[in-house]
Amino acid sequence: MTCPLCKRRVKDWTGDDPRCAFPEGGFDRENWNCATMIAVRLLASNEQATALWVDDHNFSMVPIGECFPVEEDGDDHYMAMLVVWYKSRGNTFGLYFLDDINPPTEPRWDEVWRVLDYYRKLNSDLRAYLEELARAA
Repeated sequence: MTCPLCKRRVKDWTGDDPRCAFPEGGFDRENWNCATMIAVRLLASNEQATALWVDDHNFSMVPIGECFPVEEDGDDHYMAMLVVWYKSRGNTFGLYFLDDINPPTEPRWDEVWRVLDYYRKLNSDLRAYLEELARAA
């Protein structure tokens, strides 16, 4: 099983085949060129994120509170998405959602899609990539 974005994408490069980051719905660190993670890295590399680059590693924090508004009962909600990857290669080995009380959690695909769907209205690079995938389907 693969995520919906990997299902749409056509392999147009030489080298290893893609490995989806969400083969069973939850995040898998052993991904390679997952279409969803390419979109996440585009978002994490843009002005909506706070990024740090150290020894060829990228660390980026994307605010996601607007994507997950506080429930009326006041339950905890997600505040940020932390993305970690090496150089600009195909593996994203860290993806975590942070909230205001619990330890970081690895998100499910549907939660990541909610973030991408929110930001595609605000981020032209992300919007162009998602539109390209939609045309490929």
